[in-house]
Amino acid sequence: MFLYASIHDRYIYQILILVNNSFHAIQSIRTMFSYVTFRQRWSGFGLIFSSSS
Repeated sequence: MFLYASIHDRYIYQILILVNNSFHAIQSIRTMFSYVTFRQRWSGFGLIFSSSS
């Protein structure tokens, strides 16, 4: 019973680590994506300003 509990806890711990890592990966991907879209938006504004002037 104790062995099963320790294996079970380790399994839950591994799942928690995986969830935590994936959460961090998703956060970093989202920040990168927002940064890229921000850059694209600014370059688009620059093109509009340069073409208008």
